[in-house]
Amino acid sequence: MSHVTQMSHLKSTSGFDDGKSDKSDRSEENFDFDSSEDEEITMIFGFKEDEARQRLINFPKSTRMVISPDLQAEIGMEIGQTISAEHPWKQIKKEVLEDHIPGKDETQQQLKEKLKDLDPGKLILVGYSPELSTEDDVFIVFVDDRETKEASELIKRIELLERHKARGIIKKRARKWKDQGSHQKVQCFIPVKRLNVVNLETQSIFPVKRCSYIFSHRMVDDIRDGYVELVPGKVKFGNIQRKLVDFAIQTGPPKVHRYQQTDPTFPTNAWSQYLYEITQEETEAANKSAIAGDNDQTPKPNSYAQELLNTLEFNQVDMYKNDYPYISKRKVHKYQTPVVEECLSFVDRSKCENRYVSAMDWHPKYSGIFVAAYNFNTLCTVVDVDDREASSIDPVNRIVFDKCPVLMWSFDETLTQKLELRSSREVTSLSFCPYDGNLLLAGLASGQILIWDLKGEIERVEKVENISPKQQMYRQEIRKLMGWSKVDEVDQTVEPVAISAMDKSPRKPITVIKWLPRNYYCATTGQIREHADKLHRFILTTSIDGSVCFWDLDFTVPALKKAPPTSKTVADGEASPYQSLDNVFYPIFRIKCDTPITSISIDEALYEFRPIDSDSRRADITTRIEHQAHPVSMEYRMKMVIGSLLGDIIYGHWEGHDFDQGAATNEESLKQKEKFAAIHDGPVLVVERNPFCSDIFLTIGGNILALWSEECLTSPIFWRRRNTRLTTGRWSLDRACVFFIANANGDLEVWDTNVRIDTPCLIVSLGGNILTYLSQHKLSAAKKLLAVADYNSNIRIMTIPNSFSEPIPFEIEKFKSFIQYELTRKQSQEEWIQSYYEAHKETIEAHVKAKREAKELAERMEVEQKEHNEYMKRQAVEEAKKKAMRDAEKRVDLAKRLDVKWRQKSYKRLLHSMMERRNISPDQLAKQMKPEKERRKYNEEKRTAIAEDLARTDQDYKEVKAQLIPVEKVVVTRAEQLKSRMGKFKEEMLDYQRVEEEAREVLEHFQLPPVASFSEVLIKGRQRREVINRELGANIEHLESYERKKIQRRLVANEARGDTDSNASVTSPDALLRARSVTFIDDIPEEIRRQMSQEQELESARKNTPVNDE
Repeated sequence: MSHVTQMSHLKSTSGFDDGKSDKSDRSEENFDFDSSEDEEITMIFGFKEDEARQRLINFPKSTRMVISPDLQAEIGMEIGQTISAEHPWKQIKKEVLEDHIPGKDETQQQLKEKLKDLDPGKLILVGYSPELSTEDDVFIVFVDDRETKEASELIKRIELLERHKARGIIKKRARKWKDQGSHQKVQCFIPVKRLNVVNLETQSIFPVKRCSYIFSHRMVDDIRDGYVELVPGKVKFGNIQRKLVDFAIQTGPPKVHRYQQTDPTFPTNAWSQYLYEITQEETEAANKSAIAGDNDQTPKPNSYAQELLNTLEFNQVDMYKNDYPYISKRKVHKYQTPVVEECLSFVDRSKCENRYVSAMDWHPKYSGIFVAAYNFNTLCTVVDVDDREASSIDPVNRIVFDKCPVLMWSFDETLTQKLELRSSREVTSLSFCPYDGNLLLAGLASGQILIWDLKGEIERVEKVENISPKQQMYRQEIRKLMGWSKVDEVDQTVEPVAISAMDKSPRKPITVIKWLPRNYYCATTGQIREHADKLHRFILTTSIDGSVCFWDLDFTVPALKKAPPTSKTVADGEASPYQSLDNVFYPIFRIKCDTPITSISIDEALYEFRPIDSDSRRADITTRIEHQAHPVSMEYRMKMVIGSLLGDIIYGHWEGHDFDQGAATNEESLKQKEKFAAIHDGPVLVVERNPFCSDIFLTIGGNILALWSEECLTSPIFWRRRNTRLTTGRWSLDRACVFFIANANGDLEVWDTNVRIDTPCLIVSLGGNILTYLSQHKLSAAKKLLAVADYNSNIRIMTIPNSFSEPIPFEIEKFKSFIQYELTRKQSQEEWIQSYYEAHKETIEAHVKAKREAKELAERMEVEQKEHNEYMKRQAVEEAKKKAMRDAEKRVDLAKRLDVKWRQKSYKRLLHSMMERRNISPDQLAKQMKPEKERRKYNEEKRTAIAEDLARTDQDYKEVKAQLIPVEKVVVTRAEQLKSRMGKFKEEMLDYQRVEEEAREVLEHFQLPPVASFSEVLIKGRQRREVINRELGANIEHLESYERKKIQRRLVANEARGDTDSNASVTSPDALLRARSVTFIDDIPEEIRRQMSQEQELESARKNTPVNDE
């Protein structure tokens, strides 16, 4: 039964509908029960809670007993701790009750007698009854088995009901929808079944003359929803698993033709004929069936016919026929998760312990050979400063005494290296010459370029001396006789033949080495020029010091041609052409950039490596295949994309000089630098160009990888943030949409933009720590291989799955269309943003200005707060120092104080005796020392004044700034004033009672100054007015004429109205006394004022004269 059905049944149950108590009514109205699958809701159908609770109290064989708090704690029934009013029931062993019940009263004695008859270890149901408890705690004890079982069932139902009530209170249910005015719109979407069907018939006049329409093609791609996928609902497809697989093999057993003739034992020529006979029984059965055929006319097959049908059904399946091609016309490939497997591993613990792989490169001629350099730190490894400082290793001793291993490995021998290349400093980058496998270049941590000449070195270490076993035995016997225990070993070390001059090389480690195309060369003026007739050999290097250098390895510069030859030779005794350039050659041109360069993307030489042997793909990966490099034609651009150590990506170009500057290495600053959008949160370690699309490149820095186009600098095509720091990345050399990413937690990620761009298509965990280098095998082999270097200086060769290595038809076109779609989308978005900005320019600029001002104010307040905190911190430090000094002075013991006083007295006595011996007067000495003391005092005061002035510089600066830059006046419009005033009035109107009380309180305590008469006030005001006019130099005559004219106008107006009271206000003193709003004293004539003053004097004299009693 579903939950909805249960609830409806629960509501309609008589136990809830017919309940008479208020409690059940409230539970029915307020609670809507919700059952779970673990509880049986049918237990409380028709259950009456009040009757059940009353039944629990009134069991006839139960015992009611008062238990004291101490006894409750002993038997484990303490109220509020182990039991409560919500959960009052508990089961206790009968031995516990027997041991702790004292048996003082009759009830306890009867309970003890009942407990003795029970089995040992039996559980007794005991419950606390809050309904029966008034002053003492009353408990109910069930001893009878039947009553205990019935009570347990009631308790179970009550607890279930309480749980459902609590759940109904906690869980809020959706209430009935109330219409707020949208009833009509909602009704439009509700289907209404109409009973009245009306058939309508309409007639219209069809135009005889047809209108001509010009139809056009409407393609599926021209409309928005042109393609619609029709998906059948709930249709299950029966998948047939193919178990029979046909394999074609090239070899087979030879054909053998054998003939054998067999003859029958008894050869006869005979023929036979089948005769159908119908017996009498079959005739009778047919007659009976004919009689019964009136009722059932359905023909039934003969038993032989049914057997024939079964045989045909069985034989219709050909067990030797391949039915799979007829099941489906189209193959459906089963998806299989690509697997990256490790096939080889290269490591030398004795030479590369605690080091990382910093650089690596593949041999351009022989497959399966690569060179790797090992360092203590690389750009992608994070070095903890505290650990580095705490380490006892001295970096200078490490440079001088530790080796800098550069090892050459081969697939045919994984345990030991082929060659060990010597280097004086740590190698940070490696690069083989793509068309000369004997030339290997290395960039050092000192900024120099190192050259190794490997001509004949690989053949020398792999050379095997062909001697017979007899000759080998003779050699061993001779060694035994001579006591020669040393075994002949092949020297695997290779010394460098040349290193660049340190004074003209870059100052920081080399990060990248790139080869220029052979038909291009860099002139001494810095311009890249094409030379079709001559092949050149130029490289480009970048360094942490921000320099991009061009090197001429043909050494055509006159200064390099005049270099003196040295005496060094290679291991086989043949002189190397590069030996004469040791500590001599240097870059011919340098481009300066003001940021440390970690990676670069530039037009470099492209080559196609083709195997000389056509059957190379059938060989094993350990089989060495020889290749030949074929250059790919390209056009060189004097532009570059730089990744910096600061996390910036810079796009710039250089032009070169018009003429030679005359310096050994000409220099030029990078011009027209444009920064890409700053999205990386760490150093940009990789800037690598797509091998199939030259204007698309991949960048990796911090936790972010991004795909960029040189056409769009404002934002990347897409970027993704990973949970861990990224260390390196490489494009696939086989597919345009695939690239590989390495993480700091040891994960290798494979991305395929043709499948998805939100997450990697494959993540392989190769360890629990950092992966430092990735490089794909360039030459052809049996499998596509990827070299991964981990934190153990271990280089692991991984196989790339076919799904990421086999090219897909039209993949490059799809990748370009994806890039173009993203660029078009970004451009349209920029246009929309620009149009929106133009339409709302004023609002946006005002908002930006307000944000900028708020930011400046916050920064200024932050600076002021910081200065204040620093000042308070300095004050606290000074106070702490002073307090410490005072405490130290107070803590000086008596012996030290007495010793100091004694030394002072001794010093004064010694000084007095010396002055007497030399006949020096103290007064004369004080007189002579007075100028010096004054000078010292002046110097001290001067220093103090200077320190105070310096301490007040911040305050002076703020005062001058406030004077020079006045505070911007806030112009408050009249509308705003009215709005604020009305707001104030509204507040007062809302709290009118409080305003009235405050006003009455003010009026009650307010007292006006005593006034003798109003005329006196007017006279004093007149006098003050005259004094002010005389001091301000006002035109009194003009003012008097104005007042006279004003009085005359007022009199004329009063006469015209017939107002006699107004005349009295001018001529009658009584009217003047009644006036309350006189503003000008000139309204009263001089005669009236004199008369008023005389009357006032007489009145005051009369009041001051004492009255005689008589």
